[in-house]
Amino acid sequence: MADPKSQIQNPKSQHSNRKSPTLTNPRNPDIKQARRLQQRKVRDETGLFLVEGIRHVGEAVAAGAHIAYFCYAPDLLKSEFAYDLLEKQRRA
Repeated sequence: MADPKSQIQNPKSQHSNRKSPTLTNPRNPDIKQARRLQQRKVRDETGLFLVEGIRHVGEAVAAGAHIAYFCYAPDLLKSEFAYDLLEKQRRA
């Protein structure tokens, strides 16, 4: 779940200077849930699923899917598409 005060920082554009919170503890509930969602039984029980890859996430957003939260590696974000998608969702 995105913190309303967080913002994606893109060194290539004019986005705000505030950063998203960094999750580093493997016991974080969001990280634990993402791992559990690798199991079909958990997906069936919760009605949730995990979307991997920025293009697939963009397609899910475009299709109107409810996004509970984003997990991503800031160092791996390279495209304007990724930064813009995350920024739009942060504002939503």
